[in-house]
Amino acid sequence: KPFIPPIYGQGKIAQFKATATFSVGFYLSLFSALLARIAVYIRYPHWLRKGLITDASILLLISLLFSYWRVDFASGKYPKGLILQVRPHRLEGSVMEIDKLNSDIGMRELETAAKFERKVAVPTIILASMCLLASAFTPGQPRIRFWLALPSLLFPLIFVGQLFWWLRDSGLNLAPSAYRAITTFVPPLIGEKTIGSVTTVARFQTGFYFAILVSLVTVVALWPNDRNFKNQDTYT
Repeated sequence: KPFIPPIYGQGKIAQFKATATFSVGFYLSLFSALLARIAVYIRYPHWLRKGLITDASILLLISLLFSYWRVDFASGKYPKGLILQVRPHRLEGSVMEIDKLNSDIGMRELETAAKFERKVAVPTIILASMCLLASAFTPGQPRIRFWLALPSLLFPLIFVGQLFWWLRDSGLNLAPSAYRAITTFVPPLIGEKTIGSVTTVARFQTGFYFAILVSLVTVVALWPNDRNFKNQDTYT
């Protein structure tokens, strides 16, 4: 079956597992680019609002390269542990092994959850990024700029809300014919939980924090009370 190797994170094809990471040089390049942007904003402060929104729109796209949420599984069946990494558009890690653990307690397979959301995630995020970029070049229309930026502002909340909904739905709708009958539960978004002989630790990852940063940068760029920003209301 054709597949796309992950740029960052863990992946598994048949019996092969791979972990892709960026090296120090990549992060040094990002840091250098950040310093260059700061220097430009200091030299040309009238570019600040446009620049911040442009950077935020690009960062939202970059966030797709990184995992948004991760769960580590510890089980006697798998002494080395299992990992699930979630991006808006795909699942990565030990998906098959985790499905086997979940089947013991009657929980649905991972790939059957949020199928529609994953399918539309990439075009939706691209559209949100384009709308955010358009808000930087909409002259003299604060309300229009706000509505164009709103999808990017709300995206982290939407991701968390959908993730929680599917976790809750999966944990509260266990198959009654499961090998091990347990009380229904809600898997946590963050933190540790033990179900039977399996312990999970969940946490948000780099991609999600990038999305949060996009929202914060957008709020700063659209904030109307700064003197320098007031002089840019016409985006000239």
